[in-house]
Amino acid sequence: MPKSILKALIFAACASHTSVALTAPSEQQITAYAEHALSQWQAPGMSIAVVKDGQAVYVGGVGVREQGKPERMDADTLFTIASVSKAFTGMSAAMAVERGQIVWDQPIIQTLPSFRLYDPYVTAEATIRDLLAHRVGVSGNYVNGMALTREQMVGLLRDAKPAAAFRTRRVYSNLLYAAAGEAVANAAGMSWDDHMRTMIFEPLGMSASSTRSSALAEAPNRASSHVRDRQGAIRIDPFRPRGYWSMDNHAPAGGINSTARDMARWLEFQVGDGEFRGRRLLSARNFAETHADQIIYQDRRWNSDPLEFLIGFEPVAYTLGWHSSFYQGRRTLWHGGGFRGHGCIALLDEQQKLGIFVFANSRDGLRGLSSGVAQWILDRYLELPERDWSSEQKRRYDQRWAQMAQQEKAVLQRPARRKAPSAELQAYAGRYVARDSWEQYELTQQGGRLRMNLQGMAEPFYAELEPWQGDAFRATWNEPVTEYEPAQIVSFTFGAQGRVHSMLLYRADSAQPDELYRVESTVPAP
Repeated sequence: MPKSILKALIFAACASHTSVALTAPSEQQITAYAEHALSQWQAPGMSIAVVKDGQAVYVGGVGVREQGKPERMDADTLFTIASVSKAFTGMSAAMAVERGQIVWDQPIIQTLPSFRLYDPYVTAEATIRDLLAHRVGVSGNYVNGMALTREQMVGLLRDAKPAAAFRTRRVYSNLLYAAAGEAVANAAGMSWDDHMRTMIFEPLGMSASSTRSSALAEAPNRASSHVRDRQGAIRIDPFRPRGYWSMDNHAPAGGINSTARDMARWLEFQVGDGEFRGRRLLSARNFAETHADQIIYQDRRWNSDPLEFLIGFEPVAYTLGWHSSFYQGRRTLWHGGGFRGHGCIALLDEQQKLGIFVFANSRDGLRGLSSGVAQWILDRYLELPERDWSSEQKRRYDQRWAQMAQQEKAVLQRPARRKAPSAELQAYAGRYVARDSWEQYELTQQGGRLRMNLQGMAEPFYAELEPWQGDAFRATWNEPVTEYEPAQIVSFTFGAQGRVHSMLLYRADSAQPDELYRVESTVPAP
């Protein structure tokens, strides 16, 4: 059957939402739907792996590695899986437990003596299970590109004030996953990277997978990164392994690189209850711990982002590296991953022994593109009426983009009558820190302007501040982190004796500003 006719048949069914389900979709049908999704989102390419009953039924790529170039995505194209790495770290901990090197409910300070939190009680009581389940109550996520070692990154935790009481609710933290990786490394007597390679990558035959940004940079068959500019157009996001792209110092949280072929092997293991191709790599008991619910979602939301990753999935709990949910009355595990212009999702239906992984070389991969394709594939196996999930996700994304544009317009609306700053520029200079995270800025006066430098970065990351209205300044960054610039309006508050007390950062993607306080402290030296 010609490809054009096949596509027409598939998407006529999608539009009706009531067609007879297609059990076990063919390779051609999966490819056709992926091409449809790429066209909708104007994204360059995807990699997909589907495993059913211990067998890989689809492993391949669709589209191109880089916009404007002919090289195709394929089963061996390398990319970052970002936070999907968390399930790998949870599994590496289970491997260490299996060998008696660490205990699930033993205080982590016994295997990682340098571990310190703001609260001494939590420092003494927190376990590897607590860290992997995000139930410590401490945040710490925006850590990419910092010029600190993994050990120094973990050291930032001691100054991070709790966002919730210990073991009461999930508070997502990349830094705590970095600490969990360091604890496993100490217990096993090798680096986390070597432990991942010897205990997981090699036994599963994941020969292309790695834990260093340099490996991705040097790969000839590598997916490029794409983000949207301020007008919504797709652009290439240059790869620089030492700068904003580097996740080496918190790799246990999101630094694994892989391919569709390797991820198919990972999915085989995940639906095999600790066995891989006839060989048991982990006891059923310790394997089950990694999939067991650990902390219940109290707010019934995945996170603070109003965009859901998967439509119709009821949030239940977090495991040791997976979100646990119910979909159509069935328990489903999944996790998304996104960094710069890479986005992906891994999804498991244990009852069906079904595993699905979808990656897109676009920031939209974390905003509905990858999850829309994954959910469409899942529905085919569950024999559900067909729905075009990619179109539904794109519609929600477009609505969110329009909302962001309105928020940006409101943030940047300039008063008709301008007011001069209430103090000389030098009065605003100084160091500002956030109360509940590592984030610190140094403000200096340079050539009649203020410059705001984010501290501790491997490459300079700063904004020039232009007087906007009174004690509010417009920030222009030397390089946007994503399609939305981080802070666009920076305002200052004054305290006793007329000295600057704090700094408020207003972003287009947030209704509430971030507040940082003027202090004298510094981040750890690289």
